[in-house]
Amino acid sequence: MAAWFREGIVLRTTFCQIRFFSRCQRTSSWRMEWHVKSETKPYILVIHPSDDRRFFYYTLEGYLMQIDFAEKNETPRVLRYVDYGATYRYADFVYPWCHHLVVICDTRNELIVVECYEGTPIASVDLETDGEIVCQVSHPDFPLVVLGTEEGEVIFAALTEPTEPRIAARLRLQRTPVDLIKLSNTGR
Repeated sequence: MAAWFREGIVLRTTFCQIRFFSRCQRTSSWRMEWHVKSETKPYILVIHPSDDRRFFYYTLEGYLMQIDFAEKNETPRVLRYVDYGATYRYADFVYPWCHHLVVICDTRNELIVVECYEGTPIASVDLETDGEIVCQVSHPDFPLVVLGTEEGEVIFAALTEPTEPRIAARLRLQRTPVDLIKLSNTGR
């Protein structure tokens, strides 16, 4: 998995490392700036859209970890942010404020809202879907998360009040899985 961060790319490797590469303008090649070895297995990278001093990753063991940069040229520190004791399948920021994360619990098919500054779960909603969640996307402008299931169902979760998330709409679009959802301002 890769993500854009600080005018470079953050990569998760198969051997528990997070690496950052930046592009050298003179040679047009990518070079590794830093890497951190994780004692856990990174699974999902989540980049904060407006804060370039930190980013998060979720592990297969059930931890939400934060990579924090105290100084600009310093090697980053890895901090355990949340140990919820469960495994999450998806994690996204709630826009436009990015004060909360929305995660899907792998074992209970439950949407959980996590407060970013303290790392504590503040609310949850049982999704009551027919099948498993196969994709999740957060709207880039509004506090709305859209989920797709393997049974062709699409669920819209409104997070205008993060402590009280609610299901705004539930639609069955097709009989096959809805495994890709894209939100676009242009409609393309």
